[in-house]
Amino acid sequence: MLPHKHYPPEIAAPVVPLISSAISPTFNFIRTEYSALYQKLEQHALFDQVRQGLSNMLLRTKAEHTQAKQWQQSHNHALDRLATTITSEIYQRQRHLPTQALQSLSHSPKLLEKKLDAHPTDYLCHFQYAWLASLSGDFILAERHFNIAALQSQSVNSQFSCFALRHLADAHYHNGKIDHALLALENARESRKVISPALQFEYIQALSLSQRTTQALQHLVTLIGKVPYYEILARAAPSLQLNPSFQRLFDQLQQQHLQHVQAALTQRRNNDPLTLMDLDLISGKQNSQVALQHKQSYTLHHMPYLLLFNEPLCGELIHQQSRQYIINTLNTRQQSYIQRIEQHQAKAGRVHRIGQWLFYSAIILALSLALSYGISNIAAYLGYQWPINSTVQNTVLIGSALSGLSGLTLIYFTPPTLKRLQKQQQQLEKLKSQITQSTR
Repeated sequence: MLPHKHYPPEIAAPVVPLISSAISPTFNFIRTEYSALYQKLEQHALFDQVRQGLSNMLLRTKAEHTQAKQWQQSHNHALDRLATTITSEIYQRQRHLPTQALQSLSHSPKLLEKKLDAHPTDYLCHFQYAWLASLSGDFILAERHFNIAALQSQSVNSQFSCFALRHLADAHYHNGKIDHALLALENARESRKVISPALQFEYIQALSLSQRTTQALQHLVTLIGKVPYYEILARAAPSLQLNPSFQRLFDQLQQQHLQHVQAALTQRRNNDPLTLMDLDLISGKQNSQVALQHKQSYTLHHMPYLLLFNEPLCGELIHQQSRQYIINTLNTRQQSYIQRIEQHQAKAGRVHRIGQWLFYSAIILALSLALSYGISNIAAYLGYQWPINSTVQNTVLIGSALSGLSGLTLIYFTPPTLKRLQKQQQQLEKLKSQITQSTR
C-alpha cells in the first residue's frame, strides 16, 4: 500500500524553462524534456521555452544585455540556431521513450495510487507518480518512485531506465544528496552503450559538485571536443562557474577564440584592398590604420560570447563593422568638404559679381569714350567746333582698361583654398568608389 499523500485532484503542468530558479540548474535538461512530454508541447512551443531559457542563462547581467543589443540581429540568429539544435536533440531523445503511454497517464496522484495498488510493477505509473511528487516539492517521495521506475524498467526498457535514473539524480540533488545523484548518473551511463551529451553534461556537473574536479574537467574537454556548443552551456552553468578550475578552463577557451579571430582579422586586413588606400585622408587623422586595428581589438574583447564562440561569424561581423566605420567616416568627411566648398563658393561668387560689375563698367566707359569721339567727328564734319579734353579721354581710356582687366581677373579667379577642397573631395569620391567596388 502506498503512503498517503494529500494532493489536489489535478496538478497543472507548470512551465519549466531551460533555466529557472524553480528547478535545479544542474538537471534542467531532464526536467525540460519530460515537461515537454507532460504538457504535450508542440516543437515550436518547446523551442520558445528553450530559447527563452537560453536567453535568461546567457544574458544575466546588464553588461551582457548591452553587448547583445549592439549585435541584436546576429545575436538573435545565433540564439535561434542554438535553441533549434537543443530542441531537435530533445525531440530525438523523446523518440526513444514510450511517449504515447506516458502522455495517456493520469495527472491525478490519487488515480495513480489506485492504479499502482492494482499494478505495482507498472514502472510508467511509478515514474508519473514520482514526477507529480517532484512538482509538488516532495522530492523524498519522488526519489522512491523514480528509483522503482528505474529498477523495474531496467530489464525491459534500458533507455527509459536511463531516463528515470536521470530524474532520480535530480531528486537526490534537491534533497542535498550529491553523492547519491552522482551514483544515479553513473548507473544511467552504464545502462547505455551510447551516452547522450545531455547525460554527460549532467554527470560533469555532478562530478564538480562532488569535488571531483579533475575528472569533471577531463569529461568536459572531451564533451566540448565532440559537441562544441556545450562550451556555451558549461560557461553558464552555476555549478561550474563557482569552480576556479573550470573558470581557468573557460578563460583559456575564451583566449583561444580571441586569438583565432584576431589572426583571421589580421589576415583579412592584409588581403583587404582598404589597406592600399589612404585611410589618413579618409579620416583626416594620422595613424588611422593603427586606430582602426585598436577599434577592432576593442570590439572583439567586448563581443557577446555566443558570437565569439562562432569564430567565422565573429570575424565577419567585426570586418563588416570596420568597413562600415570607414564608409561612415568617409561620408562624414565628404559632407564636411561639401559644406566648406559651398561656403568658399559663396565667397568666390561675390568676388565674381564684383568682377562682372567692373567689366560692365569698363564696357560702359569704353562706349562713352567711343561716343564722345563719334560726336566730335560729326561736329567737325558739320563745321561745328566740339572741343575735346585729351586728358579726360586718356583718363577714361585708362580707367576703362583697368576696370576691364580687373573685372576679367576677378571673374576667372578661383581661391586656392577652394581649389584644394575640390581636389580633396574628388580624391574622396574616388576612394569611396573603390571601397564600393571592393565590397561587391
